[in-house]
Amino acid sequence: MTELVEKAKAGNKNAFMELVDTMKVQLYKTALVRLGNEQDALDAVQEALYKAFSNIRKLRENQFFKTWLIRILLNECNNIEQYKRKVIPLDSEINHSEQHDEYDSDESMDIQNLTNRLEAIYKEVIDLRYNHDLKFEDIASVLDIPIGTVKSRLNRAHKLLKEQLGANYTKKEVSL
Repeated sequence: MTELVEKAKAGNKNAFMELVDTMKVQLYKTALVRLGNEQDALDAVQEALYKAFSNIRKLRENQFFKTWLIRILLNECNNIEQYKRKVIPLDSEINHSEQHDEYDSDESMDIQNLTNRLEAIYKEVIDLRYNHDLKFEDIASVLDIPIGTVKSRLNRAHKLLKEQLGANYTKKEVSL
């Protein structure tokens, strides 16, 4: 991988695309988990890839390409979230009620829906750990937080998911 990064730094577009090809699904999932909207996720990935390609020469250590790219993506997700807070959609009431209906439906209850209910700090560590298979040290580097904080957030996220699963199964048993 470091060889491909070197080629990409030298301006080889194919090398960059080969690097991105191995990560594109993970990047999309990360953005989707973070933003909760397919179009916004695609926009974030596209913008992150553009910025990464434009600035790859600034990458100091080649072995950190993956975490560097994820950090760029998370920054783009933050930018989109900030923009959306400033803009009030005209159909916000419709979207809001549709989201609640989706979560209340037993058929749509899966791990992604459960994860989407978590706060952003927990979603991030779950995503980076399981979608990107990053080590605690790498997650700490990407999020710029201590390793202990990564471990505690992951532990808390697991507990919250377990609680949600328990509540969901209890709800299903009662309704039967």
